[in-house]
Amino acid sequence: TVVGNVVREYTGGSGVHISTGSDFNTISSNICCGHNSSGIYLGGGSNNTITGNVCANNGSRGIIITADSDYNVVNDNRCVNNTFTGIEVAASICDENVIQNNMLQGNGSSYSDLGTNTRDDDWNTHQTGTPTTPSYRCSVGTANFK
Repeated sequence: TVVGNVVREYTGGSGVHISTGSDFNTISSNICCGHNSSGIYLGGGSNNTITGNVCANNGSRGIIITADSDYNVVNDNRCVNNTFTGIEVAASICDENVIQNNMLQGNGSSYSDLGTNTRDDDWNTHQTGTPTTPSYRCSVGTANFK
């Protein structure tokens, strides 16, 4: 469990890195900004909850789910001004993840989903691949992260 931390400007990778076999964790209320890679990286963990985090100004993605990560919930996060994507489900072997109620603003691309049976509401219509029409359902107001 990783809760309530400020993790910033790590040039060696991601701010919070959850690896294979890391299951049933809560990653909550963290500020992950200015990293060379992603704010939060979930690679191979299942049944984790990623909620209430701020991932901003990272050199890659705000939050990435990859490498056979299944049954995770990613909700109520703010992913702002990340170079590539706000949130990315990066592999077809990522099954049954839930992506909902996240604020995605100012990223290179807001959201990308290559997973299988992802349930999401951060885009108007669930699509396989990279969606082309953004839905800013949770991005009311402005975000100013430096």
